[in-house]
Formats: sequence, C-alpha cells, structure tokens
Amino acid sequence: MPHCERTWGFALAIVNGESASHPTLIGSVQRALRLLEAVGAHADGAPAKQLAREAGLPLPTTYHLLRTLTHEGYLRRENGVFVLGEAAEAIGGAGVRRSATGPYLRGAGRGGTGAGCRRLLRCLPGG
Repeated sequence: MPHCERTWGFALAIVNGESASHPTLIGSVQRALRLLEAVGAHADGAPAKQLAREAGLPLPTTYHLLRTLTHEGYLRRENGVFVLGEAAEAIGGAGVRRSATGPYLRGAGRGGTGAGCRRLLRCLPGG
C-alpha cells in the first residue's frame, strides 16, 4: 500500500521510496529512445558509428541497442545502415492517425452518433 505525503496541499504517493515528483527513470529506455530518434532523423538510414555519435552513446552500447531494436522490429538493417522498422512505423502511424482525427472522429464506431465525422467531412474540400 502506498504511503502518502502531503506537500503543498497535494497528496503524493510514495511507492518503493519514489515519489511522483521525483520519478525513477530507466536509463536504458532513455538511451534506446535517443537512438530511435537518431535513426528517425535519417530518411535513408545511418550507420551505427554515426548513430552512436548523434545519440551521444558509447559504440558498444549502441551496437547492443541496435541489435535489440532490430530483433524487436523497431529497426531494420539495409545495406549497412539502420532505418526505422515496422514496429516503429506502426507507433508513429498510430500517433499520426490519432492527431489527424482529433476530437472529430473519436467515438465514431463506438456507439457515437457520427456527428464528429460529419463535421470533419464538411471541412474537407467538396464537403
């Protein structure tokens, strides 16, 4: 059961010695995300050494992360360079779809009235 502490009128849950105001961050996840960002900045891909420099990571760490991200489908290796894989593209595509629909399509297909869809269609050319 979390211990609660009152600070400035807010209750902060403390779990395993960690408060909401000072979360424990996972360094390996941060490094993997920096590496994905570096790969994503190169439409034609980039070699491991360049990615290590750009992400500010040691080369051995970069190789381990590249191998893991490739195994999991977040990256692909093509002609000696790394490019985003299907898993990363799926995440990015989901974010784009969510941003594009905004409040207009949310609820459509889940018992929504479709009014949001009609508003969106009216905004499109010819709508």
